[in-house]
Amino acid sequence: MRPWREKLLKQDVLERDKAQKQEALERERMLAEKAVLREEKAALREERMRADMLAREELRVRSQAETDERNLAREKLHAEIKAKNKQFKLQANNELQQQKQDAEMKVQLAQMELMEMRELEFQQEKMREKYITATEMEARLLLERQLAEEKRKTLQLEYEAKLPASVA
Repeated sequence: MRPWREKLLKQDVLERDKAQKQEALERERMLAEKAVLREEKAALREERMRADMLAREELRVRSQAETDERNLAREKLHAEIKAKNKQFKLQANNELQQQKQDAEMKVQLAQMELMEMRELEFQQEKMREKYITATEMEARLLLERQLAEEKRKTLQLEYEAKLPASVA
């Protein structure tokens, strides 16, 4: 073989080796890039999963906060309703007590008026009895006067009747 041919073959082999090395390096570089890309994708997936997890946790916390807020509002509303009911009951009880007191007062006033009317009737009855007694006494006195007058007249007549007989 000729030296230039050998040289060519060697050069060819060297170029092929160089090309193969270049290809191997290129493949390694590509594999390294793919590995980096895979790692980046994995990191992105992990980051997304973390972000999704954080978003779910935030959503859960927000949802729990809203639920707690609604529960608190409901409890507050129940407490307000309970307080208003208690206030209404107290007010109704106070009104009932007031009505009871008013009714008792009216009963007492009616009893007092009845007692006053009975006292007035009693006084009127006493006055009537006094009037009747006074009228009866006047009538009796009048009768007694009339009787005394008649007795006096009778006695005078008897005296006058006896007197002319003794004077004669």
